[in-house]
Amino acid sequence: MNPSRSMTGLLTRRWLSCASNSRRLGADSPRKLWRSTIAGYQLHPTPTGYHHPCKQPMDNHMKTRYYSVDSSPSPFTVSDLDPQEFHQISDQTLDELTEALERLVESDHPEVTGWDVDYSSGVMNFSMGHHGTYVINKQPPNKQIWLSSPFSGPKRFDYDKSRKSWFYSREGNELMALLSSEIDSILGNQFFSQLLHSSSNLPQQ
Repeated sequence: MNPSRSMTGLLTRRWLSCASNSRRLGADSPRKLWRSTIAGYQLHPTPTGYHHPCKQPMDNHMKTRYYSVDSSPSPFTVSDLDPQEFHQISDQTLDELTEALERLVESDHPEVTGWDVDYSSGVMNFSMGHHGTYVINKQPPNKQIWLSSPFSGPKRFDYDKSRKSWFYSREGNELMALLSSEIDSILGNQFFSQLLHSSSNLPQQ
């Protein structure tokens, strides 16, 4: 067999195989490739364990990655409230929360100077001076209570009748517990938590 023709066929097949796996075809044709390389080319037996240059073993380039998904069930369940239930429960929650916040701003705690709370038509604004302002409001179409916090941002709370609690499904936070934690981070000594839970009507969270 003519070594030159054999080499041409080898280089042609290799060039076509590489080009088929590339997004951009090379500018040189198989014939030009052979002409430019055949002069210095020497034939050698194929070594043991040889891999095609365009098809290297995958384990040389890629490693297996493993991902875990937390599938633990949420302790909360969104209750199906009818409109009357929603308004009754949400109004009671916001009325009691407003009462607790009014007691807070009227307290002698040195940090609450200039704080103010206002509740009207299902919307509560609780100003904490330079710390920022909470906005808490009812959302009848979604049967939710929406919270905008100066510390943790916006959240949407659904109601669980079995637990008598408004909860944020993404993080599992309860409304009263979250407010207590954030406000007490400023006041210290669980001041607002104790004030909030001193009302017999508020749920213990």
